[in-house]
Amino acid sequence: MEFKKIALTLIFFITFHHSISKAEGFSFSLGAGYPYLLVPEVSINPEKSEIRWFANYKLGLGGPALSLGFEKPFSEDKRHSVGFLIGGIGQSDDETPCELLYQELCALSGLAWDFDLENTNGVAVMYTYNADGLNNSGWRYSVIIGYGEGQDSGESKADGSVNISYQF
Repeated sequence: MEFKKIALTLIFFITFHHSISKAEGFSFSLGAGYPYLLVPEVSINPEKSEIRWFANYKLGLGGPALSLGFEKPFSEDKRHSVGFLIGGIGQSDDETPCELLYQELCALSGLAWDFDLENTNGVAVMYTYNADGLNNSGWRYSVIIGYGEGQDSGESKADGSVNISYQF
C-alpha cells in the first residue's frame, strides 16, 4: 500500500506541475478540528487561476497524517469551494481489543478508546467555507468525506473530518 500512495502522489503532482510551477503566492494556515487536534497547512495559488493547492500535516490521537490536494471556488464571492485530496482523511477505531494494544491502560477503560484510533488514508472530497474568500487571509471551515484504507487494520472504509483554521 505504501508504494501505491507514493505513486499516486507523484502522478498527481506531475500531472498538474505546470499550474503549480507558476504560483503567485504561498499561504500558511493553522487549524484544529475532529479527529485531528492540530493541522498546519501550506498552500499556493497558481498564476491567473482560482485553484488553491495545499499540503497539510494532521496531528491526532491516532498519529500523524499527510494530505495533498486542491480546491476551487464555485461561488462568485469565492467563499464556497470544493476540492479533492489524497492522504489522511480521518481517524476511526480500528476495533483491536484493548488488551492487545495497551494492557496497562485497559484498566482505565474510559481512556482506552483514545489510544485505539488509526488513520484512514485514501481519496476524499471536501467542502470549505472561506469567510474572506479563497486565497485570502481569514477563517476557513472545512468538511472532508472520503474512502480509504485503515493504516493499521488494512480495512477499507469511509471516513471524514472537520477543520476550523485561520489562513495567514
